[in-house]
Amino acid sequence: MGRRDYAVVVLLLRLGLRAAEVATLRPDELDWRAGQVKVHGKGGRVDELPLPVDVGEAITGYLRHGRPRVEVRKVFLRVAPPTVGLTRSGVSSIVRLASAQAGLTPFGAHRLRDTAASDSFAAGANVKVVQTMLGHKFATMTLDLYGHLFADQLDEVADAMDAARTAADCLRTSGPVVYQLSGKRSLELQ
Repeated sequence: MGRRDYAVVVLLLRLGLRAAEVATLRPDELDWRAGQVKVHGKGGRVDELPLPVDVGEAITGYLRHGRPRVEVRKVFLRVAPPTVGLTRSGVSSIVRLASAQAGLTPFGAHRLRDTAASDSFAAGANVKVVQTMLGHKFATMTLDLYGHLFADQLDEVADAMDAARTAADCLRTSGPVVYQLSGKRSLELQ
């Protein structure tokens, strides 16, 4: 995998960008001092996202040692003439080729977007953070797409809600109320 393709894959995988957002990225949208990247998303939405070190290093490696020195206002360029910016389908082609070379069933750029979201939630990011990262207009969109990742937390939420209800009941009655939580845990409320 060359420097360009590596930078494209790392950018998709770490920031969860859409293929079109990678294709349209311009050099002036990379703020190296602030460690941020400006992303132009759907519906004219513009977000400033943090630029992780590994992503910055991958892009820098391409810009310094792989990108042709031409006056094209896109970060990522086609390899074959004419030298123009990559398209959305070009970005997805890079991912399909990389996944096939890795011995996987080929998949497109959107799979890396889903992986970035899943990894963010697994690392403890909340819905609003992932919403911003993915450029969703509403948090409900993020929840609709990735809510299944929280299935293992349903028991915890149910326990907390039941404990709150029991606490309210305890306030209305005299004496302690013991509530059996899932497993062998119990909660005694005075």
